[in-house]
Amino acid sequence: MYLLFFFLLSFPSILFAQDGLMRLETIHIDSGKTEFLQNSSAAFHQVIEKEDLDIGGQVSLADVLKQIPFVDLKQGQGGATSSLYVRGLKSEHVAVLVDGVEFYDPSTIGSRSDLGSILLGPVERVEFIRGGQSSLFGTSALGGVLNIVTKPQQERSAYNLSLASTTDRKNNLGLYARQNYGAWLWSANLSYAQDKGYSVTNEGNDLEKDSIANLGINLYSRLKRENSLWEFFARANKGKADLDATTGTKDDPNYYSQTHQEFLKLSYAHRSNHKSSQNFSCALTKNKREYFNDSDENHLGESLREVFRGQILKAEFLQKWDWNSVWASQLGIETKSEKSSSYSKVIGALSYENEVPEKGIQNNALFLLQSWSPSALWSHSASLRLDHHSEFKNYESFGFSSFFKKFGGVLKFNWAQAFKSPSLYQLYSKYGNQDLQVEESQSWDLGVEKSFWHKRLGFEFVFFKTNLTQLIDYDSASSQFQNTGEASLYGEELSAKLALGDWSIVQLHYSQLNAKNTKSNEQLLRRAKHQAKCSWDFFWRELWSSKLEYAYMGEREDINSDLKRVKMPSYGLWNFRLTRSFLQQSEISLSVHNLFDKQYEELKSYTSPGRSVVLELFASF
Repeated sequence: MYLLFFFLLSFPSILFAQDGLMRLETIHIDSGKTEFLQNSSAAFHQVIEKEDLDIGGQVSLADVLKQIPFVDLKQGQGGATSSLYVRGLKSEHVAVLVDGVEFYDPSTIGSRSDLGSILLGPVERVEFIRGGQSSLFGTSALGGVLNIVTKPQQERSAYNLSLASTTDRKNNLGLYARQNYGAWLWSANLSYAQDKGYSVTNEGNDLEKDSIANLGINLYSRLKRENSLWEFFARANKGKADLDATTGTKDDPNYYSQTHQEFLKLSYAHRSNHKSSQNFSCALTKNKREYFNDSDENHLGESLREVFRGQILKAEFLQKWDWNSVWASQLGIETKSEKSSSYSKVIGALSYENEVPEKGIQNNALFLLQSWSPSALWSHSASLRLDHHSEFKNYESFGFSSFFKKFGGVLKFNWAQAFKSPSLYQLYSKYGNQDLQVEESQSWDLGVEKSFWHKRLGFEFVFFKTNLTQLIDYDSASSQFQNTGEASLYGEELSAKLALGDWSIVQLHYSQLNAKNTKSNEQLLRRAKHQAKCSWDFFWRELWSSKLEYAYMGEREDINSDLKRVKMPSYGLWNFRLTRSFLQQSEISLSVHNLFDKQYEELKSYTSPGRSVVLELFASF
């Protein structure tokens, strides 16, 4: 019945571009699902290009996300991504894609992504789309999609070197090569990042520096013909991080973690004629996390060893039809298997040994995308996804988008209904619960964009709302994960941009969020009601540029070491950067992070870094 309704509603369609209808000649054979989001005039999104990724002393993707408007990222011990919030939704509700493939570890609590392990060296572009996209990208996209692109965006050969060093003992090295031989192009990247760190605890004496080290290797190759394209991706990452006690209040010099990740992807795209194109891809991801903590003078007779392994194998087929200038269609079929296992051994006051044998789940999905665009001023799209989960059988996700252009502005509307299945950890770990039900959500947003003064002044205002039911969280009373309640999240987002000629750009972003568990009537933890980010870019004499940034985080609630709710104070941070260009595409920059050495906490009991000065060199040959 759903399929019949879907086809009667919106039989074929067209994908629309931001500046009007997308003509057939602009649809590339290497496009996939992300093309719809990149070009959809109804999507609320931000894009960070390569030139903004390579400066400012930013090492990992986590550093970049702190600068993106309407993204709230909080980092815990060892540089790990502790929390990522988008419109109040958590990390596991945001789909993170690297080159079109989901990036997460199925052995983690909520199948979360370790954004700190994605080094910026190979990253060419970061795209972030706010709002539910589960009807295209599955159960992890309730709050949005973060798309990281590593394949080269330019055809010409190039060789790059980047070096960065900071006063708080951070060092970064990047080597990049790209070579073009006509129809064949390859690229290679080696990145190494080291942070000798600071203690994330805020109590005690002789605090240990919690250092981080990460090494990444990325390889890419493509062979392009007139109507076809072969692509190959390979990535390997290895990291080590010192950790403190899990409560965040004690130093532990022997506590550290090691991570390993391997990724392979092969894809083939073909345009059979001017109306039809196909794309097939298969990908394999392997993750391994180990935790070590040997006995020391403060923890006599105590030790810990934990090992977590996760694997994802996915294959996907996309078929697109461009029927005419008004209608187009897209059909997708995908199959994905997840596996994870774990082993834990703790010796001490609470000794235990626990092994979870390898568990797996299988998910097969069919999705359909239809859009109808009768003119460049008015367009609609609808999408439906049918998932068959080995544990939870069948469920459906829906999406609808529309935009209307008039009087120099754009009115946008998006609606989505989606489901989030429990992770393998939540089902089968020591704290797992196989009686868990899927989380359900309904969300919508309505916004308007308007420009003035020959497009030198622009505004965007968005109202959004999401309702979540059957929330999954850890219940301390039962020592298991449970479906604990319902949540209502709603608020507003405001953006403004002013361009003063070619010499200055001023931007402001503000969001207000109300996030409450409607069952317990309590505010959701770690969500600030008010957030703001603003920046001023200044350019002169073509070779010099500067950027002044300010980020404000409002009050929010958190949990202390006694498991009691506490109110976290608001804080504001200033950053500054000065850049000098030379030799066409080379730059040297001086940045100051946390300009006024503000003392603050993102998470309760975990301090954050003070002022640091960054000197960075980027050279292209």
